[in-house]
Amino acid sequence: MDYFAVSLPDLLIWEDSLDTRNEVHCKYMLALGYYGLGKIEKSLRILNEVERLDNNYQGIQAFRSLIS
Repeated sequence: MDYFAVSLPDLLIWEDSLDTRNEVHCKYMLALGYYGLGKIEKSLRILNEVERLDNNYQGIQAFRSLIS
């Protein structure tokens, strides 16, 4: 993989699992979607899964501050 590819959303300098990054992003989108549909408990459950996979994911902090 080319580390300076324009199509990649994040700079990938260190070895990282693209499958895990994809799973984190998709579950984060699911959490946002369920929250928008008013399914708060399901949204928070999925958000906790995202946090378990990657507790440094920036969307988590932003989303938690939004719903607080």
